Amino acid sequence: MIPRTYPWLAALALGGAAALAGAHEGPLDTRFGDGGMRHYGFQSVAGGNMDRAIVACSAANGTLTVMGRASSDRRIVTMRLLRDGSLDKNFSEDGKESFDLPGSVAHFVPGLCQTDGHMVVARPLTALDGEQNVQIFRVLKETGLPDPGFGSGGVVVVDLDQWIPGLGSEEMPLGVNALPNGDIAVSGRTTRAAGGERGFVILLAADGQIRRVAVLDNVRSRTAMTTVEAPDGRLWVFGQNGRVAGAYRATLNRETLAWETVLEQLPLPGETIWVGAGRAVDAQTVVLAVSAGPSPAYDGRPELVIFRADTVSVLALPAAQLDGGTLWTTSRWGDHGVTVLPQRRVLYAAPARQLGTGGGVGVHFAMAEIGSTAGGDHVESSFGINGAQTAAFRPDNGNCVGAEHRLGRLTRWGTEPVFVGSVNANCIVGGAGDDYLVARIEVDPIFADGFD
Repeated sequence: MIPRTYPWLAALALGGAAALAGAHEGPLDTRFGDGGMRHYGFQSVAGGNMDRAIVACSAANGTLTVMGRASSDRRIVTMRLLRDGSLDKNFSEDGKESFDLPGSVAHFVPGLCQTDGHMVVARPLTALDGEQNVQIFRVLKETGLPDPGFGSGGVVVVDLDQWIPGLGSEEMPLGVNALPNGDIAVSGRTTRAAGGERGFVILLAADGQIRRVAVLDNVRSRTAMTTVEAPDGRLWVFGQNGRVAGAYRATLNRETLAWETVLEQLPLPGETIWVGAGRAVDAQTVVLAVSAGPSPAYDGRPELVIFRADTVSVLALPAAQLDGGTLWTTSRWGDHGVTVLPQRRVLYAAPARQLGTGGGVGVHFAMAEIGSTAGGDHVESSFGINGAQTAAFRPDNGNCVGAEHRLGRLTRWGTEPVFVGSVNANCIVGGAGDDYLVARIEVDPIFADGFD
């Protein structure tokens, strides 16, 4: 079992207080944090001061549990928040808990909030020669510590090479999803030694036992981002098409994970669809968050790709706007997320950036209503400004313009959407100085009348 490491408790107590910020931009619930957002930084360890939230779960008595990676991927920190964004001192005496669990720095690390409130995360482990394995761990909601009943002391390490011959060095997890029977599906991207990128799926039992591992050895599968159970009990896997840079849904045999059929959404000529996370609206409808734009540029337009039983369609979303200018959504795997709200509404989130620049200077949100058929899909114009609005962290010191934002997960805190990720509140280049960022989104006016 991974030992509990008490020395960080004192460090967290010193470094965990959030700095006050100025008036933030966006469709934020100002009852939370410092005007709708709050950042939480922890004292650095061995020079590592990158802290990024991965996942959040609604917890007892209206609280929120937030877990992420800290000290530049040297440890895991979990905190419990009250409705106003302050730390719940009933959790681990000071509102925070941590333990050592080194991992590899990655642009995006996926996480899952299980139905029982426990948290599962997958991330890469990279050896000195560049060879990667997949590390999967579960953290208990009550303690913020590894679940001793999951894998070995809370951790499972999967080496795809032991299951699949002929792979290259990359084993990058990009999605973690729960199946109705309690199984956990971890999906991602690997490479073939002979060349080419492929999606993979790791199927785990609830206790971390490895059931099956498969590489989706089909040219249509460049990544695997989201896995859900199909209405007939088979598995649907969604990701980026490696043949035409579009989006695909593959149907897999549940027992063997063999590829059986595929449904695709092709991009416009000269464009690429960068696929993010997907969520099921109902048993036959899954919505993917994507960014579409000219290839090979990394600037895109926000869109939803909507897969139904036998059809697929695209709903364009309004462009990001901030400080009087139009922004683009970033175009990297994992940079886009969705969460499902009441009345078949779907909220989209992605970091927004200026054309041709680096990381996100804000977080772009857009809302749509998903109909029973494609003809009923439309942008929810009552949200934000004509269906969209960009939120931005504004530090109170005035010394940082365009603080970089990153997405961890978009989820729900009770009935309200909440965004967790990171912000570089002091504009330090390279991710040094990143803090957890939590934002609660204001959507109450949309559902106030109770009618659809």
